[in-house]
Amino acid sequence: MFNIACGHLGLTHISLKLDVTSLAERGVRYTFSHPKTATQNVNILGKHKYRCKQSIGTCRVPQCGALWPSRAAPAAGAAFTAPPDDASLEILDMRAAHLKAWILVHSKGILPTQLTPVQRSDGSYSLVACEPVRRGQILVRVPRHLLLSAETARACHICGRTIHEAALNDWQSLILHLLCERALGPISQWWPYLNTLPQDMSFHPLLWGPERLAWLTGSPMLATLRQRQAQVVMDTEALMVAGANDMPFAAEYRQKMGEYLVDQRSVAWAAAILLSRSFSLDLSEEESLEGDMGYFGTWTSHAADVLALVPWADCLAHSSAAGPESCARYQYELGVVTLSAHRDYEVGEPVFDSHGPHLSPVDIFLDYGMEEQPPQLQPLRPGEGSTASAVADLRRSDLSAAAERGAAGAGEGIPKVVVEGGSGVGWWQHHRFDADPAEVAPPRSSRNASLLAALAAVQGEGCHLALGEKGPDSASLTYLRAALASSTELVRAGWRVKASERDVELACRAMGSLAQPSSAATERAVLKALAEYVAAALERFPSSLEQDLARLEGREGYEKVTGPERLAVVALASQKRALRGTAQTVATWQAKLAAGCPLEELYRDDEDGEWAEEDEEGEEGEGDEHL
Repeated sequence: MFNIACGHLGLTHISLKLDVTSLAERGVRYTFSHPKTATQNVNILGKHKYRCKQSIGTCRVPQCGALWPSRAAPAAGAAFTAPPDDASLEILDMRAAHLKAWILVHSKGILPTQLTPVQRSDGSYSLVACEPVRRGQILVRVPRHLLLSAETARACHICGRTIHEAALNDWQSLILHLLCERALGPISQWWPYLNTLPQDMSFHPLLWGPERLAWLTGSPMLATLRQRQAQVVMDTEALMVAGANDMPFAAEYRQKMGEYLVDQRSVAWAAAILLSRSFSLDLSEEESLEGDMGYFGTWTSHAADVLALVPWADCLAHSSAAGPESCARYQYELGVVTLSAHRDYEVGEPVFDSHGPHLSPVDIFLDYGMEEQPPQLQPLRPGEGSTASAVADLRRSDLSAAAERGAAGAGEGIPKVVVEGGSGVGWWQHHRFDADPAEVAPPRSSRNASLLAALAAVQGEGCHLALGEKGPDSASLTYLRAALASSTELVRAGWRVKASERDVELACRAMGSLAQPSSAATERAVLKALAEYVAAALERFPSSLEQDLARLEGREGYEKVTGPERLAVVALASQKRALRGTAQTVATWQAKLAAGCPLEELYRDDEDGEWAEEDEEGEEGEGDEHL
């Protein structure tokens, strides 16, 4: 079966499984993966959020406001720091206390694990353990009625009617709902949660201006962010045309606050919040059906996943070490969203979840505006990195004392996460460069083009090849073979001469056959195309990987880069690391092929076995992240 999934960042990555199942099963998985089958006109910002967690500026009048906040903010994911004075400390602690009390009230006074919110330097909150936590223990359990989603947006007494009459999509509905609830202030039922959201998201790439975007020169990330920012403008216009600022509540808000409820700045803030904090959840109230049920006659699958803000759970930061047990899931029997610990935690340690399997530093940067900082998440390998800082002792009910110790002792008393080696680019991460297949290898003929067009009916438009440190994966190689195979090879693979883009099931079967190399000439063409593309991609960057690492660590005469620019450099270094690895791997394959290596052994790694199958267990066990 040729399964294709909605990838992170609005991209589609290809995943290959050699067994061919019925078209019905593929259709079900496609529905799960692609939100556009559930709603019309899903925009580019919303559609890629429908897998796992995808865990802010001020409103201004449209003619005066700007998308780019002028005030800089610390980078998200930065170390925990104490507020500057006692007054601020009291306010911040009150917010944390109100949030925890609110969650307790709606959880019937029982939390599965005692966690405490601690404020980070970016203004958001993270959760730390107040008791020893064991692997597999449930960390959070959030009732469904606390979620903010398109469902609660359409039921909202303030904006629900406008949403229905204008037929706004889920993303736009949730943006308007979030803005209305924030404007309500303390009378909103979600205020204890909304009051803890950062109001300055200028560190988030979505809100970057031209000067900061210039840091990304040479990277596909630049085009991605420009496309997302254009989507913010379109969403703002759609909400205004829908009459969002003409609602009675919006008029009262404008009269009281002197600013519009909906403008480009406020929509950008809401979009950044959803990108960095929302979850993709299956909120169906029935047990899911697995596998091909066609044998039993007609049946109805679940609806598409729902995008939702999950208070309390969205305070958890991402760890690449976390597995599927740490991904949020809706338990329909209990009506709650839960996730579990992927490892043991001691008292005072920050607690983590998984925002999704195999996220790259680029994914984390573009969606969350943060940098994963791992030394406290998993042990360092011998000879790599520096020793992680000790976790500070945090008493269960004494946040104030801990914050005071942190203010007086340069971070003592409050947990601080330290980056391995100072570069933020290490072995724990999944480095990946997303390549446009049309740029790597355009279709050889009209027959190759029709095969790829048929696949687009399953995978959706905009598929990207995943190039990693160990080279392209087997699915990416298969896709390139489909683009460059000769007419004879296509016929042998099962793609008939008269087949068209409407023959979707036949295309999937042909891709299954093309999963294994059958022609040395085609493999040479595939590897040559990859080598040329990677070399050109590296050439487009104005700096090298070595220069980026030197800037991140502040060595070789470079000033150590900090703040939002550091986030950009970490993501750029990750892309270059993936391209470097792909170049080395492809060169090795080319040398083996030139030496007469049998095709069936060409892509085999002598140390790890088949290179593309090294994480087979993870592929099956981590929620089919590519589906």
